[in-house]
Amino acid sequence: MSDFDKAWGVCCDLLSKPDFKAKIGDYVDKHCDAFDDDDENKLEYTGLHNGYVELADDALSDGLVAAMGADFDMVAFLDAVPAYLEKLSKGG
Repeated sequence: MSDFDKAWGVCCDLLSKPDFKAKIGDYVDKHCDAFDDDDENKLEYTGLHNGYVELADDALSDGLVAAMGADFDMVAFLDAVPAYLEKLSKGG
């Protein structure tokens, strides 16, 4: 199994763990009242989105480094994801 395949598996496992889902759910519950049914995107949404992305990114990065080792290269992993997804979409 390649390092990429191992990291992909770890990433998928992390996303399905109850503690990851709870962190995301808690963030959404805490901030859901800031959103309304308007079609307008408010400036306030940008900060909330950035906080959500940071929370998810930190949880995934920390989990991947813990599973793969301190020398895990997140940038290289993320760079390889589009080609992997393209390969999957073509049945490969």
